[in-house]
Formats: sequence, C-alpha cells, structure tokens
Amino acid sequence: GQPDERSPVFVTANFDLTVKRVTRYLKNLDCYLLIAPTGGINVWCAAKGGNFTAHSVISVVKTSRISNKVTNRTLILPQLAAPGVDAELVRKETGWQCKFGPVHAKDIPEYIANGLEKTDDMRRVQWPLVDRLDVGIGVSFPICLLILVILAVFLSDWLAEFAILGGGLLLFMYGLYPFIPGKAGWHKLLFLEALTGAGLLSYIFLVADPSMYIRGLFFMAMGLVVVIGTDFGGVTPLYRSDLDPLLDKLGIGRIGPVDFTGRS
Repeated sequence: GQPDERSPVFVTANFDLTVKRVTRYLKNLDCYLLIAPTGGINVWCAAKGGNFTAHSVISVVKTSRISNKVTNRTLILPQLAAPGVDAELVRKETGWQCKFGPVHAKDIPEYIANGLEKTDDMRRVQWPLVDRLDVGIGVSFPICLLILVILAVFLSDWLAEFAILGGGLLLFMYGLYPFIPGKAGWHKLLFLEALTGAGLLSYIFLVADPSMYIRGLFFMAMGLVVVIGTDFGGVTPLYRSDLDPLLDKLGIGRIGPVDFTGRS
C-alpha cells in the first residue's frame, strides 16, 4: 500500500513463512510492518520460549525509526505474542502502546476495516484442515525423508512401501486429528498404536498362513505412527506438548528455541 503518518503499524516475528503470509494480507493496505527479531521462530513458539519479548519489540521500534514516520504510537502485535511481550515495558522504553490484533493474519484486512476492533472469531485459535496438513508436512516430511534416504542404502526393497505408508499415515493422522480418540497428543498416538497392533494380531491369528511381508508392513506402520506423532500435541496451537515435560525430567530441558520447564 501507500502508508502515511496516520497509518497503523503492525509487528510480527521474523519467521520466514509468517512474514510471507502477513505481507500477503497487507499487500494492498496502507500500513507499516515491523519484523521483530525472534531468532527465525514463529510467533507462538517464540513468545512461549522467550524469543518474542518486549525487548524484541523495543529493538525493532528503535532500529526502524518508525517514530519518525507516523504520528500515532500504537503497535499492533499478533494475539499469540501476548504471553511473551510485556506491553508495559514497551510503553516505558519507547512510548508506544501495544495492542494485540487477530490470531490469524488473514483477518487483518477485516480488522482494519472494523476500526482495529476484533470480532469473536478473530480472537479464537483454530486449527483447520489446511493448517493441520501444512504443519504435518512441515514437521514430519523432513524426518521421513531422512529415513527414506537411510532405507535407500540399507533396505531399498522397502522404499515404495515406506513412501506410500508414510504419506498415507501423515495425511490420515493430521487430516483426521480432531476425530482421533484421545484427549490430545500421546493419548491419540497410543490409540493409533493400539489400533495398528490390534490389526497385526488379528492378521496373525485369523489368517492361516500369515505373510512376513504383510507383518513387515504392520511393523513399519507402527514405527511411522511413532515418528509422525512423537509430539502430536505440541505441534498444535490448541494443546500442550507431551514431549517437553519428559525432556525436562530427563535433564535435556531445551530443544531448538524453546526452553522446556514442564510447559508447552
């Protein structure tokens, strides 16, 4: 757009996918966008892990010199940044007020049209099918690809089966996530493991001459369920991680950007 001194100022994390999505929805709007330094981590994880804080916001306000471009002193941050950003500290250090906008970037145009007021839907965290598949592919595909490379070296005869089973289970597990029995996370994982194990036992006891090949497929499926669902709760914006508290108890305490202290 063509922002001027009266235009709203938005802030987001410097996670590449987030920046691309936010800029897509701001493309034809007259506003400014500040990219806060969060270590390349998305809004929710950075806010919970101590990477999207008041200091991140203070830093980008000062380095961007946005105060010289607009007359208003209101920063609009993503709602999911709220757990990590001390709005009062930002105000004391910069003179800017923090206002938390919609959860999803797609709602920003309507949010601006509403005079920077959120509707109930804009406040609600959702995890629709498109987002589930997006996260599932992003999280599980690299791991499955690595296993595929290892299989290509040591068990090349199983490559096609692994690719088909892996792709099918990934789509099934993330696509039907809300409908899989279990409160969340490992409850759902255990249900799927039990279901697959029951299928294996049924095959062994009900078929007169069970094939080793079919048995192998069942065992492969059980392994893939574990790989895809290891942190089945933590990958969602709705539930806490089951893996993080375990890592904390084991003394690992930190993987990637997030410090695990028994919380998601």
